[in-house]
Amino acid sequence: MRADDSDASQDDFNHRSGQIDSHPGTPARHEDVRDVGVMLWESALINLYPFSFLEMDGYNILADLLAMPMLRQQAMALMSNLPRRLRSVRTIDRAEWIQLAYLIFCLVSVLIYLTAHLDAISALLPFSR
Repeated sequence: MRADDSDASQDDFNHRSGQIDSHPGTPARHEDVRDVGVMLWESALINLYPFSFLEMDGYNILADLLAMPMLRQQAMALMSNLPRRLRSVRTIDRAEWIQLAYLIFCLVSVLIYLTAHLDAISALLPFSR
């Protein structure tokens, strides 16, 4: 049997057994390919999430839709004046309401993330053992 024949029969076996031949000698299973696909979808969704404190595509899309290219910086600057601004609610303009909503969504987002990962976080802390 020639080497070409054995390669062809191996490819045929991999196709029939549900394996994808990624590198010669190391076939990948459908489960592995599915897991990689799920991770790629998760990273795409995280990239599109606008309310994290990281400036990713989701934040840029939100800032463009709101026509506020400096949304994060303006919202952070609003935090120092927030108590004074909230005393006179009638003088808060539309842009400041949007910035305030952005800050609230960011805070809630972080709290949900920390709550969901509390077990993992407590395992990392030296005084929790």
